[in-house]
Amino acid sequence: REKNKQTVEIQLTKTCQDLYH
Repeated sequence: REKNKQTVEIQLTKTCQDLYH
């Protein structure tokens, strides 16, 4: 579960970066 949560967090961060770039 922790690993899955980390993956989702990374995906969210990537999406945020794409939005800001």
